[in-house]
Amino acid sequence: MDDPIRMRKADFWTSLIFFGIVAGMIGSAMTMPLKDSFAGVQNAWYVSPALLPLMIAGGLFILATALLVNAIRTGGARAALASLGNWAEAGKGATARMLVSIAIIAGYVYGLIPRVDYVVTTALFLQVFIAAFYVDRKEVMRLQTAVYLFVAIPAFLADLVGVYPPPGTPARYSLDVIVLVVLGWLGAVTWRRLASDADGRHRFAVTMAVSVTVALLTSVSFKFGLLVPLPAEGPVVRAMETVALALRRLGA
Repeated sequence: MDDPIRMRKADFWTSLIFFGIVAGMIGSAMTMPLKDSFAGVQNAWYVSPALLPLMIAGGLFILATALLVNAIRTGGARAALASLGNWAEAGKGATARMLVSIAIIAGYVYGLIPRVDYVVTTALFLQVFIAAFYVDRKEVMRLQTAVYLFVAIPAFLADLVGVYPPPGTPARYSLDVIVLVVLGWLGAVTWRRLASDADGRHRFAVTMAVSVTVALLTSVSFKFGLLVPLPAEGPVVRAMETVALALRRLGA
């Protein structure tokens, strides 16, 4: 197990970085119209393009607050502030965690969410992000982050050069399925690596449950509640549409 004080010190600095990212996301989202009119019809706030980034910022704010409170409660904040004069030693872990956080968020925003089925990419993002910090194992952080970036970076580069398949094509659906397989494989491999760590397995089980639940709930809320198209709709979203249509027919 990693040194608890080092990890809590890193949590303190990471939480401050997250608060900065949240402020930037909110500032960017507020430049989008919260209400607008089209052909004389006034659109409600809940179909604004700013809603999704604001919700992501809200979730990140909760995470940053939890990290900060935990760092203060466990003495990590005090130790971090006391070691400001020796940043070379004190900041190594914090810098690593900060860079991992930025890489995961950037991979989600720029690499995956515009291109991969929303449910799949959000579940993968949350699994990697939560596991990297909640499971408290460096090897888990390295494995999850490395596999995640191995998926996100090629997707971004392929789209950048214009070779990523367009939405609705069989090739695009195939890539969505590949990412879904990676999600399941990464979860299984991580679970096996935690075989000798009962607490780590418990934490990772919570991570998996939260990541899948949040991905499903947000997609259902946006797609079927607010009737807002998701950033990328692949096989999982289409399967949800089929289920929703079948339920409507049963209720009709």
